[in-house]
Amino acid sequence: MKAATTTPVLVALLIMACGTTWGHGLATPVLALSEIEPGEFSVRWERAPGFDSAADAFRRLDPLFPSGCVLRPPQLHCGNAGLTGQVTLAGLGLEHSVAILRLAWHDGSRATFTLTSGTPSVRLVGGGAGLQGRLLLARTYLGIGIEHILLGVDHLLFVLGLIWLVPSTRVLIWTITAFTLAHSLTLAAATLQVLAVPEPPLNAVIALSIAIVAVEVLRVRRGTVPWSARWPWLVAFAFGLLHGLGFAGALRELGLPRTDLPWALMFFNLGVEVGQVVFVLLILAFRRALRVLTVPTPRWTETGAIYAVGTIAMVWFYQRLAAIWPNA
Repeated sequence: MKAATTTPVLVALLIMACGTTWGHGLATPVLALSEIEPGEFSVRWERAPGFDSAADAFRRLDPLFPSGCVLRPPQLHCGNAGLTGQVTLAGLGLEHSVAILRLAWHDGSRATFTLTSGTPSVRLVGGGAGLQGRLLLARTYLGIGIEHILLGVDHLLFVLGLIWLVPSTRVLIWTITAFTLAHSLTLAAATLQVLAVPEPPLNAVIALSIAIVAVEVLRVRRGTVPWSARWPWLVAFAFGLLHGLGFAGALRELGLPRTDLPWALMFFNLGVEVGQVVFVLLILAFRRALRVLTVPTPRWTETGAIYAVGTIAMVWFYQRLAAIWPNA
């Protein structure tokens, strides 16, 4: 297995990674609507990361309400018809791909909706809390999971390191399965608040895991057989536990009510797995294509690509260490 065959893919990943620390939070805007009296709502941004002010968030995320409603921030007037119909954040996908809509009605019922650039709308019927069907929930969190793994360059570089490390496709399947099992366990435990780990040191160790795998790949290329090459599934499982905690940070950032957590967790994790499988298949297909086409690659690209991954990982590691002690 030549690392050189994955060099073009790696270069694209490194271009994406340059100058960033790639944490796991989604920095999600949260729009809250509270019904003051029937048909009359207060509207405010509970969280608006990346915007200069609430007015700026209203302008750039551009919330659109049913035709019977009139928005004059910080109030929404819907009259006797109430808030019934489609609510859309038209600006999703420009600066933010995910946003939260929280609703609280005068009768005490509440609901939380996660909107994405793929599904920026939710249809409200009857003015109550039981509004979001399982199909919408499934589509939303499946998409968020896929997006998170495909934009999570640190996770992808770790998987790339596993692909380099293992000697065959059969062993790779067992190794990726161990990684999947491990991060699914800790994702569930952390999301359901069974397990809690501070995010800054966790992100630092995740970066370090990439560097460790890069070192092990170099050892294999130099003719030694380290324990990681003999039992790659064990490496994948151990570090997968850490990566699952990182995935959980992204899901918690969405601020879901407890009643939606089991479903959101299941579909988010499924989305992560779909994205991960797509990435692995793309790398294997690309490598296979280069073999069939006998594309020549310089010998130095093999070692250079591995060193590039290790270097980027160590840069992240030191950046994330600095986040643990910001005043040091």
